[in-house]
Amino acid sequence: MTNTKRPDTATVRMGQWVFTPACVRFAREANATLHDNDRCIVLRYSSSILESFLKEMGSIEAEFVTLSTTVEAAAGPVGQQTGRRLHA
Repeated sequence: MTNTKRPDTATVRMGQWVFTPACVRFAREANATLHDNDRCIVLRYSSSILESFLKEMGSIEAEFVTLSTTVEAAAGPVGQQTGRRLHA
């Protein structure tokens, strides 16, 4: 997932699909969308659920990256074992 910041919204790329939340300034008039190169799906009822899910997935991904970077740094040079067991 990749976040792309714009002044009013934060789009999230999920493979070939892009989620664009409704514009805050025009919340009553605009709906969130999910689109790829050929299709655009207007999300009237499920946008808040999808947005919450994507935020949670982003948090999990960020935590995973932080933990894996910490584990790699603690492991030392390649080929050197520290005697510690790591669980993912």
